[in-house]
Amino acid sequence: MSAIVNPRMPQAEIDAAVRDAGLIGWTASVYPDDRVHGRHMAVLISPDFNPNDGEGWIITRRGKDPADAFALALTAAEGKLH
Repeated sequence: MSAIVNPRMPQAEIDAAVRDAGLIGWTASVYPDDRVHGRHMAVLISPDFNPNDGEGWIITRRGKDPADAFALALTAAEGKLH
């Protein structure tokens, strides 16, 4: 039995999924969570995000693997559009 250590989603796959969800201009990344061993974090940032004036959105979600974290973040971001 072999274990997969820090499986990663290819950035091209992440970019395509963001685009397909209609989140034009949003940036996304998925990476291993440093705080919780074996979990992953996804971060989606809206194109209008500005930390200086509080505009826009940063959405973070943790999941059991990269795909789970990304799906949770994507679902949350899609809810911000409506």
